[in-house]
Amino acid sequence: MSQENNKKHLLYPDILRVIAILAVIMLHCVSDLFVEPALYGTPAWHAVNVLNTLARMGVPLFFMISGYLIISDERQMTLGAFFSRRITKIVIPFLIWNVVYYLYYAYEAQSCASAVDFLYGLAAMGVSYHFWFVYTLIFIYLLAPIIKPFLVRATDRQLIYALLVIMFPTTFCPLINKFSGLWLFRFDAVILGYAGFFVLGYLLGRARLTPKIRAAIYAGGVGGAVLGIWGTYAYSSTQLIDTTFNIGCSLSAYLIAAAVFTAVRTLSEKSSSPRTARVFYTLGSLTYGVYLIHVLVMRLIFANYTSEHVGVTVALEFLATAAASFAAAFLISRVKILKKILI
Repeated sequence: MSQENNKKHLLYPDILRVIAILAVIMLHCVSDLFVEPALYGTPAWHAVNVLNTLARMGVPLFFMISGYLIISDERQMTLGAFFSRRITKIVIPFLIWNVVYYLYYAYEAQSCASAVDFLYGLAAMGVSYHFWFVYTLIFIYLLAPIIKPFLVRATDRQLIYALLVIMFPTTFCPLINKFSGLWLFRFDAVILGYAGFFVLGYLLGRARLTPKIRAAIYAGGVGGAVLGIWGTYAYSSTQLIDTTFNIGCSLSAYLIAAAVFTAVRTLSEKSSSPRTARVFYTLGSLTYGVYLIHVLVMRLIFANYTSEHVGVTVALEFLATAAASFAAAFLISRVKILKKILI
């Protein structure tokens, strides 16, 4: 999510960052409604099912952007330089926002803040549920210096092969188990499942995408959306919402994210104005801060909000959270020291 330096600044990663963070915010607006069995089969649930499936591309896009920019960076850096340039930019704001969230949750629950409880939460998965992403991103960054030499020298076919090996236990096995009734449990992930998005981003970013290849990727994106929406509906009930088709490393997420990545890259390379580039550069530079802030914004604005109309609730929560989170991140970015430690 952090800005990376290449010889020539590219527009499409900034556009993708903005799309990704908006998708994440939408996902967090609809996730509780999506898993509510009492809503299953209603028009509201069908709408939420569509939004949930499409919004699952958010986190994958962030991993894909990082994969392309980090692996394609031609500069030779030592491990120390690599970690100081990338890891610290992520870790410092992450730790500070964990403290902020912990103090807010303690105040909300009217409980005493405890350093032990805070450290326990930090070690477990972070103080807030959305911080899991930062842990995963850091781990993939730790893997990057190891896998980068292979990825840089690999052919496109070798990259596809590596991608399929990564995807098999975390993406394909759940589908095989669901559709066949088998249970393939002897295939543990050889590398973190989300690293597949990292590889996919590099592959799609460097590849020469012919019209036929792009058409196939777009068709895959449509197919992924259909699979996610239909699969969830077909296997869910008023007793339980089946999330097999919407797990983080789902095939739907891969296919939809690949299609969006390709479309944005293609369109931005065909035409773009300096003004558009400046706007998306500014917004793109704020997305890590927006990610860290937005859950707190949702709690502050909508903690006591209720509405009988699901559509109104989702629309208001999404628009208000996105606007307030970007505004907060922008104001923070105007103060040099706060920008360095908070976003």
